[in-house]
This record gives sequence, C-alpha cells and structure tokens, in this order.
Amino acid sequence: MTHSCSALYNHTNIRNGGKIYPCCRFKKQISIFDGDVDNILHSKEYVELRERFQKERISECSKCWDQEDSGIKSTRQYFNEQYNCNEIKLKNLWVGLDNICNLKCEPCSAEWSNQFTGDTITTKTLYNIPNLDKLVFLGGEPLMNKRYLKLLEKIEREDLDLTIITNGMFKPDDEWKKLWRECKHVKFFVSIDGYGDLNDKIREGSDWTTIVETVEQLETEWTVTINTVVHKNNVQGLHKLKEWIGDREWQVNLLTYPEKLKISEEDRHIIENNFNQYFVYPI
Repeated sequence: MTHSCSALYNHTNIRNGGKIYPCCRFKKQISIFDGDVDNILHSKEYVELRERFQKERISECSKCWDQEDSGIKSTRQYFNEQYNCNEIKLKNLWVGLDNICNLKCEPCSAEWSNQFTGDTITTKTLYNIPNLDKLVFLGGEPLMNKRYLKLLEKIEREDLDLTIITNGMFKPDDEWKKLWRECKHVKFFVSIDGYGDLNDKIREGSDWTTIVETVEQLETEWTVTINTVVHKNNVQGLHKLKEWIGDREWQVNLLTYPEKLKISEEDRHIIENNFNQYFVYPI
C-alpha cells in the first residue's frame, strides 16, 4: 500500500541555519541547505524519502498518522488536496532566514528566537528560486527583519500566495505594504496563546494592546488567522481566548515538545472533542 504525500514532490521547509525538513510536521532534519532552492527536491535525500514512502508508513510522519487515526484531517491530506505526485516541481516553500525575534515565549527555543541565548542562527542566501504558488515566512519574527522583505522583492509576486507568521508586535510599514499589494493573496498567522495578560505572560516581551491594534490594522486589507499553541500553562484560558477571537479564523495546535509543557491526556481528549473544528491547516 502506498501512502502518498504530495509535499515530497512540491514542497520543502528551510529553517534557520539552513536545515531542510520535508514539512513542518516531519520529525527530523534530512539535509543542509546549500543555497540552491530549485535543487532541493532532486537531492538524494528526497529521492530516498519518496522511495520509502511508497513502501511504508514512515515513523517520521507519525504526527499526520496520529491525526488521521484520531479522525482529524492531517497536513498530508491537506497537501494532497492542493498538489499531486505526478511531477517533482517546487511550488510551495516555507522559509526561516534566521531566528531573530523580539520575544521569548514559554514553549519556544533558541532555534526560533535569539532571545534565549543571544545567538543568531542564519540561513544562506537563497538563489535559483523557481516561480512559486505558495511562500511562507517563518522567522524568528519576519516583520522585524528586512531580509524577508528583500527576498520578496526578488521573486515573482503576481501569482504568489504569501503567508507570514508573526507575533503581532510590528505594524507594517509602507515598504512592506507595497509588496503585499503586488501579491495574488496575503495571509497573516498571528501567534496568540492566551487572552490579555495571559498572552503577555506566556509570550515574554509581548503587549496585548499592540497585538490587538496590529490585528485590526491587518484585517482592514488582508486575511488574518489567529494561531494558538496549547500547553499546560494556557490550556485553562482557551475558552476566554475563543470569546475574543469570535468570528476570526483560528488554528489550534497541541504542543508536543518540550515534554514538561504537554497537556494531560484528559485535557487533550477534551480539546480534541470540543475544538476539533479548529484543528485545521489553512496555511
């Protein structure tokens, strides 16, 4: 039996430090980025991975298998709705150029924020970038870093679907807005893990008033989705956050690492039952 996943044919995830992952759910790095974007899917690591996928339900993709077994739509299934496995062609790119960030959030780490150690982890300059359907900026915090803006400047934007994952602490300036208006579609994922003071406590350095203002400003022109990672320090505040979110798009993720912040099995079952409709993959 084959367990097809079009992400292995049309997508890659470049994280800060040049680490290559087949997708955000894949459990381990498979290679190091050399700068050549168009060559990634043709590397020996990807060839071997596609061959394995034809023969087995590989363990590195357990997050998707677990979701599917629980009746929750998985990342693999979302990718298969968008793309097929008939052609190896990069159409969907997620990229983190570095870990520069202004926050130090409880469930985060030095990989995603230099606030933990003071060390900056950078990715090589991208070249040989094909025309993309989809581009996602990961961070650190993309809106405080002009490297992301310069990358957007040098690629084709007319047919581009752009997603930016942001902490909501930076209101966009005119330089950014000009480029976004040249894209086919722009969506923001604003990371919010609690309502008001709870969010500011969990996400050290954040300011609730600024975040609300940023969300409301972005909503006047672009699509905004609230992204929440649920762990033991914010699980009890989930219903209050839901009240504030209201009719906004919302994505809920259950934290899997670090272990010390994972919610209890009882809470996990409650959330899976009561918030299943928010376990979506709209990126």
